[in-house]
Amino acid sequence: PNTYMLGRLGGFFDFSSSAVKARLYAEGAKYCSAKNMVMTPYASSGKDSRPYEYASAEIQFRCIEK
Repeated sequence: PNTYMLGRLGGFFDFSSSAVKARLYAEGAKYCSAKNMVMTPYASSGKDSRPYEYASAEIQFRCIEK
């Protein structure tokens, strides 16, 4: 329960998956906050950009009561 996953491709200037993950964590925290809960991350993965391939990331998190 209250377990979620977010994933996304980075933009043209995102060379590291870390930048993509940072935006995903911010989005997850905002989502949990809207439910009056706190985000607790528990897993993540990412892939840095390569020629002809954008950086990407995926996070898994839980929303826990304050």
